Amino acid sequence: MFGCVLAANLIVAVVVIILAQMNAEFARLAGSLRLWVGVAIFVTGTATAAFAPWRKVVVGALIVVLFYSLWGAANSAALLVKAGGWTPALGGGG
Repeated sequence: MFGCVLAANLIVAVVVIILAQMNAEFARLAGSLRLWVGVAIFVTGTATAAFAPWRKVVVGALIVVLFYSLWGAANSAALLVKAGGWTPALGGGG
């Protein structure tokens, strides 16, 4: 299963690289160090979970991927709230 997830995400990474070659604005977004660090963490963690022979290593890799994903989601939510994106849902704004 993790091998399929890894393959799917590698395909997405290749598509991002191709789109970055075709569009300057997309290239600016795709050139983000944070994006590629996240891709590296996800690919490394997923590959480790897919191919490691030891359960503790697999669990450790998945915990790293989980915490990185949760950090990214929390950071995105904080930026959205700061920008006022959830203001109506939170009871503010008019």
